[in-house]
Amino acid sequence: MRDGMQPGGTYQFIRDADKNRVEQRLDDMHRLLQQHGGVGGLSAEDKVTLLNEQEGLNALLLQNDSNRLICERGAHTGSRIHVTTCQTYGEMMERQARDQHSLDTLQRQPQTQRDGQ
Repeated sequence: MRDGMQPGGTYQFIRDADKNRVEQRLDDMHRLLQQHGGVGGLSAEDKVTLLNEQEGLNALLLQNDSNRLICERGAHTGSRIHVTTCQTYGEMMERQARDQHSLDTLQRQPQTQRDGQ
């Protein structure tokens, strides 16, 4: 699971705050299991705690899954015809990074004056 949060992994676009929360939940679960020698040694209350940690972890990872499909319905610029477009979260994040890189490149270029101005 931790490998999936590395570049190229399923959760490579996870935000730092969410990544820290995932790491904390994984550590808490590991510690709980080690203290009791595995799932068999857990009390009913500890099993509920473990289940809640796992569910919280699943929710965080599902939200940041690069393969999660996101669909939007809307009209393209200059059109009144609504269409549904779908893309993965990973595709969206890659496009956002490319767009930000292009914008940064444009902003670093010196401004030139046009004739007459």
